[in-house]
Amino acid sequence: MTEKIVYCEYFELLKNKCRGIYLDSEANITVKSPASMANVGPGFDIIGVALSHPNDILSIYIRKGKGDLEIQVEGEEVLQGKKNLVYFIAENFLKSCDVLQTSSIELKLKKGVPVSMGLGSSAASSVAIVEALRIALGIELSKRELILLSACGELYAAGALHYDNVSASYLGGMVLTEHNSMEFLKLPVLDRAFFSIIMPTSLSGREGKTMEARKLIPDKIGLRESIKQSSAFGKLISSLFLNDIKMFGEAINIDFIAEPYRKAMIPYYSELKKEALEIGALGFNIAGAGPSVFAVSDSEKKAEELGKSLVKYLQDRGISAKYLITRPSVNGVMEEEIIRSP
Repeated sequence: MTEKIVYCEYFELLKNKCRGIYLDSEANITVKSPASMANVGPGFDIIGVALSHPNDILSIYIRKGKGDLEIQVEGEEVLQGKKNLVYFIAENFLKSCDVLQTSSIELKLKKGVPVSMGLGSSAASSVAIVEALRIALGIELSKRELILLSACGELYAAGALHYDNVSASYLGGMVLTEHNSMEFLKLPVLDRAFFSIIMPTSLSGREGKTMEARKLIPDKIGLRESIKQSSAFGKLISSLFLNDIKMFGEAINIDFIAEPYRKAMIPYYSELKKEALEIGALGFNIAGAGPSVFAVSDSEKKAEELGKSLVKYLQDRGISAKYLITRPSVNGVMEEEIIRSP
């Protein structure tokens, strides 16, 4: 197979930041990075939310050596070795900093975030390796720069730079990407929001799924739809500042950009949405690029009821599926362990 060559402009950010930095000690560093959901209804490519679970856990082991870089992956099935996006980021990060010659680095990734399910799997891994390397090298980088570097993993995995998942996984909570100035703005998190995420497992592991889903969306939408989309997005933002879960649910039900075109990729999508709302979901939409979907409720009991009912709906029609109950997380990527020796 031809080697995948990807150029990401954001690695250039490191050229000046790394001057005078070198690896002069052995270290073990472990970080935990959360799953996330992008779009959240009407916020296509603008809004992302970090989830309380699942997570990716990445450990980096630095030893004296001759410039070796190795990776081991456990858990979810992902590309191994040099084809893994964590390796891609680590290799380019370390080359940009020119620090690998006298050290050997081993990476161990425990994949907890399901792959190709619309839960920010590539973002969680990308954020984890960028944060681990920042700690290892002691580089002073802004949150903005760290998010941009993490987005290189999205470019590698999905073929396009997008920031909604990586910003949420890095900062935690709900994050708005302001595309005009490339700023990442933290928003309030609802007190009583529960997400029932329904995953059609028969559709998992589809390589290139995000790229395929992006191609389904037209370059232009009509003026009338644009006005309605903006209105729903404004309602979504208002619901966060008002801490109004009912308004939040109403807002995430609406999407004129992605949902109309991506729902065809998801078995029984329209029927599932109707079923969820009849059972008592406050809102329902596609999780990221799919194929997972999510329902919003204000209690764990209702979230469990929705999860069980919607999975059964799919299974009764021959579609294998499972669900998980999670919540918005105020925490982004976190240090789990740092051990250094002279």
